[in-house]
Amino acid sequence: MSTPLAYTPIEEIPRIRETLKQGFATGKSRDVKWRKKQILQLWHLVEDNFDLMRKALFDDLGRAPDESDGTELNSLVLEIKAAYDNVGTWSQTEKASWHYMWFAMSPATRIEPKGVVLLITPFNFPLYLLLAPFAAAIAAGNACVLKPSEGSTACAALLTDLFPKYMDQEFFRVVNGGQQRYGNSLMWLGAYCHGWDACGDEGLEDGLSAGKSGDRAC
Repeated sequence: MSTPLAYTPIEEIPRIRETLKQGFATGKSRDVKWRKKQILQLWHLVEDNFDLMRKALFDDLGRAPDESDGTELNSLVLEIKAAYDNVGTWSQTEKASWHYMWFAMSPATRIEPKGVVLLITPFNFPLYLLLAPFAAAIAAGNACVLKPSEGSTACAALLTDLFPKYMDQEFFRVVNGGQQRYGNSLMWLGAYCHGWDACGDEGLEDGLSAGKSGDRAC
């Protein structure tokens, strides 16, 4: 039986965004050591609660533990490990290729965090398709809001309960709600939106909203 899911009050959305913007403005997430610590916290969140995640996936989708391990959880652990192992390399400044007109200026590409990211996931792979991109967002140094699918209420309720216990609340939050209730207000959470939507309607609506506001949907 699905776990009852409490939706985030709409009036809380601007406050959440402002909290994350202020957290990002501190510059704390530019430190690779800080990013690695948060990725490690995400790893602990998954490893410490493996059985609870299996149960949530069974409640939402009827998946047996072996199926959940094979389709989501084991792959998720590998994604988190890859982010932890490679964040230092991914964040390094890249020297530009040599060109006779510019070499004296020592041109380079500097990898910079973007800001507040909004992650939206569908119901059918509710943990992997949310937490794997989240690991990448941490590695990139971004603040992040995670919006689980309202169609996977047990997984959404579990993440809502676990996040304050493991993740830095100045940078990372979980919000809950449906597209019919929220409309486009979720887009105010992040300037950069990463959406996975199995049905397409919510993802399309968010993309159109992002375009109208000058934000990015990717």
